[in-house]
Amino acid sequence: MKILLFLIFAGITFTAFAQKENFDVMSFTPVRDWKMERSDNTVSLTGVNEAKGTFCIITLYKSLNGSTNSKTNFGTAWQKLVQQNFGAGKPKMGAPGKENGWELQSGSAKFEKSGTTGFVTLITATANSKMANMVILTNSDAYTSQINSFVASIELQKKPGTAANTATSPTEQPQNGSVDDLQSNNHSISGVYIFNETMSSPTFYAYTRMALCRGYRFNADGTYNYFNNMYLRGNPKLTFSWETGTYTVNGNQLTIKPLKGQNEEWSKKGEDGSGEEKFFGKRLSITTRKLETVTYTFEKKTLPGDNKTIHLLLKYDKETIRDAGYTYDKNAKLWRYGAYEPDAYHIPPGFKF
Repeated sequence: MKILLFLIFAGITFTAFAQKENFDVMSFTPVRDWKMERSDNTVSLTGVNEAKGTFCIITLYKSLNGSTNSKTNFGTAWQKLVQQNFGAGKPKMGAPGKENGWELQSGSAKFEKSGTTGFVTLITATANSKMANMVILTNSDAYTSQINSFVASIELQKKPGTAANTATSPTEQPQNGSVDDLQSNNHSISGVYIFNETMSSPTFYAYTRMALCRGYRFNADGTYNYFNNMYLRGNPKLTFSWETGTYTVNGNQLTIKPLKGQNEEWSKKGEDGSGEEKFFGKRLSITTRKLETVTYTFEKKTLPGDNKTIHLLLKYDKETIRDAGYTYDKNAKLWRYGAYEPDAYHIPPGFKF
């Protein structure tokens, strides 16, 4: 994949003819047919081609207090928004630019995360100790025209007034936040959460001889891994599905955005202590998996009868592809996942969870 043309942010004409949206210090024209999601601190636009396995995610971040130096602000944002989240290396810088008194810096680099590779680009605007950021993540240059059109549609408000003092005491919070706010609150949910039907309902397993285990690993860098394994005694095949992608936490809202995934069938091999064939043999087939972005309401708590295990409760108004039927309270539309690791036989060889 070549370096995309939208890296050159300077010299563009900020003109658009479609209906504009406003966010913080920016206005923009949304990309047609892309999904747009808003939170207090971000706006994200997502385009996905499931048939080809390609995606593009553009995220706008609310302006924050920063340095008066545009290069310093870019470096801080690159470290916290790009390197920490996607492990990208040193950026290839684009030409600097100016817009309504804002100084613009842009850079791009390759990334490889959880089996997904592509390019990530950061554009940082600086004016009077304020900084605003945009991150563009994609694995295909097929989105170049949409990205160029979107970037060209952005209008920045006129240069804000000079901040009297950008330093704050430990007890003071800047009105527009600070560069530390670029760090996400993903730590509030990071960890491994598993739903194991055999463990939760031994009677169901004893009667049906069907066992399923699914779970999430939420990494502190804003990425996630998901798997779903189903075993049926007497069936010569095991089914296994997986996803990788990104997630964000905003208060009690958890948004999961899958970027890559597939459904697989495996042969069985070996026996466990009870004589049942649960282990993976050879992968027999791969089929396309539908990728579904969902924003859940979540809560972490212990449950009656188990005051030691922290459970992740997810709530959404309809059943999802990942979570299937509600596993905790159907009327309340809740799923539950316990904070423990899956057994080794739930994961096929070579899969990193």
